[in-house]
Amino acid sequence: MNEKNKSLSSYPDVLSIQDIMEILKIGRTLAYRLVNDKTIPAKKLGRDWIISKSNLIEFISEGD
Repeated sequence: MNEKNKSLSSYPDVLSIQDIMEILKIGRTLAYRLVNDKTIPAKKLGRDWIISKSNLIEFISEGD
């Protein structure tokens, strides 16, 4: 499967910043801003952020 055409269902249930950058087609700065200001609920695990796929889907749905 081409990386640019991955469907949301092909991603794991727990996402990384890189994953949300790919899914939302946004840059690193905006991705970190969305989790830091709690627009997308996320948890910090060591140095990494983890984002529940369900939280990302809820964020996407709110834009409709």
